[in-house]
Amino acid sequence: MPPYAQTNLELFAQLTRSAWDAPDLVRIRVAYEVAMRLFTGCFRPSGKTFLAHLVRTASILADLDAAPPLVVAGLLHAAYSHGEFATSAAGASPYKQRRVRAAIGADAEDLVASYTRLPWGAEHLPGLLEKAGSADGRLRDVLVLRLANELEEHLDLAPLYCPNAAERRAWAEANGSLCVQMAERLDLANLARALARAFEETRSGGVPAALWVDAGRWDRTQPIRLLSDASSFLLPPASHRMRPRVAALRLARRTVRQVRHAMARRRRGAPTLI
Repeated sequence: MPPYAQTNLELFAQLTRSAWDAPDLVRIRVAYEVAMRLFTGCFRPSGKTFLAHLVRTASILADLDAAPPLVVAGLLHAAYSHGEFATSAAGASPYKQRRVRAAIGADAEDLVASYTRLPWGAEHLPGLLEKAGSADGRLRDVLVLRLANELEEHLDLAPLYCPNAAERRAWAEANGSLCVQMAERLDLANLARALARAFEETRSGGVPAALWVDAGRWDRTQPIRLLSDASSFLLPPASHRMRPRVAALRLARRTVRQVRHAMARRRRGAPTLI
């Protein structure tokens, strides 16, 4: 498995080796600058910086020889779900889309918005797999973007460092093969092999107990965990504070989501993890 980039400098070097044109290099630099602003102080549940996740997703796409707009979208694929726009609204909105479109262009922004709208739950994967063989245009690009995100999420045993490691391992066991098959139907053999390895490592691997952050020691009720998706969290400098109204709205939305999640798991007879 190639050592994908995880910093802007590594990504820039990768794209320069691939002989990207100057206008496309400008777009990727601008996209990174936007990402720095939207994801300042943002971390994945494993403790990894969100910027590293975004850069490596873009690097995976570049390794697949994806077109520049798709690589640029990879660098900002989570902008509408996790980016800090200083608003309380989650998801895409005209205001957010105008800002991103002005920075990276309409073609790349359209992929970011489509990525945000595409359902990707376990219940949706079988249907998406059926469509993958004939997918073209935007749908194909968004499916490739989703698979690149899944690969990045499962590299380095990252799920096993999360507070809900058992749930994430179970997801890989139940759905990993569907993602691999989807990559195969998209004629991306290298991506399929990389996904298969990453999912197998997640299923069979382990991490030292001293390095695992369990839910009991990582207090998920603290105000710093106030992103639209509670799996990631914001850790601002001590001198910075989220505006009270925004913090209150996000906390309320997160509480409602957690209650719904717990009720759904209880109906399925699964243990409740909040």
